[in-house]
Order: sequence, then C-alpha cells, then structure tokens
Amino acid sequence: MRRSVANGLNDISKDNPARALSAATQWLEQSPTDRTRWVVRHGLRSLIKAGDAGALALVDATPDRSVVVEALTVSPEVLRIGETLTIAAEVRNVSDERREAVVDYTVHFLGADGSLRPKVFKLKRVMLEPGARVTLTKRRSFRPVNARTLYPGPHAASVQANGQRSEQVTFVLEEA
Repeated sequence: MRRSVANGLNDISKDNPARALSAATQWLEQSPTDRTRWVVRHGLRSLIKAGDAGALALVDATPDRSVVVEALTVSPEVLRIGETLTIAAEVRNVSDERREAVVDYTVHFLGADGSLRPKVFKLKRVMLEPGARVTLTKRRSFRPVNARTLYPGPHAASVQANGQRSEQVTFVLEEA
C-alpha cells in the first residue's frame, strides 16, 4: 500500500510538481513518522533526481553550495559494450555545520541522433561532518539490455550532490 501511494505521488510530481510537494509537506506535518518519510522520499524521487530544491528540502538535503562534488573520474576512459565503467567522485562538506547529502550519478548516453541523453541513478545518502569528505564509487555495466540501445561513441558521466551538479567527464564506448 505504501509503495502504491509513493508511486502515485511520483506520477503526480511529473505533471504537477507543486501539487506533489504540497501533498508531501502536508503528510509530513500531519504524521512525521519513518513510514511517512519513506513514502515522501520514494514519491518525490523524480524531483529529487532532477535536483528540485523543494523536494530536496523535504528529505533534509537542502541544496546549497556547502556540499560539493570534486575529483570526478571514470575508468576506463575507453570501454567496449559489455564491459563495466567505474565512476568515482569525492563529495565534500565545506561548511562549518553537519550536512546530509543525497548523491546521484548521471550517465549521458549517446542517442541514435548523436545527442547525449541523461539518465539519473541513485548513488548514496551520506552524512558529512564539517569539513569532511567521502569518496564514492559506482560500477555501471554497459552490457546490452532490452530497455536501452547502446550506441558506440562518446558518452559522459556526472555526479550531483543535493542538486549541485558536477562537470561532465567523457568516455568512449566501442563495439564489443
């Protein structure tokens, strides 16, 4: 039941973000339980991935310049379809206060028309003490799947923390 409510909220957020944020705010005010927080976090996932300030604030990850993404790397820089890419980034809290960071990564897939199409994936939630830094890594398979056609050529990756996006790092995908 909770998952259905969260999925419904996520659907609403795609067409009417303000309405979804209003409902989520009201739910949290009326019932600030762990269950309600889970429904809100799951229900606002599309807005959170998009870096929406209101959605991030509701999950205690207010966007600000205090949480920064540094030293983004990908390896290997050239890989073949079927291989795995490793994305690594350092996330740092530059403030004097403790901060929670919602960290996502984006793969900018090459489309058939030659344009890059971003797809955001969840990475991790971390609590950062003042001045603290953490290195996060993610392995992403580039094996063929039915849901997405992989095209050889230049692709890119980026990381975002609390909606603050890093620069893109490029890599090349080659035929198997």
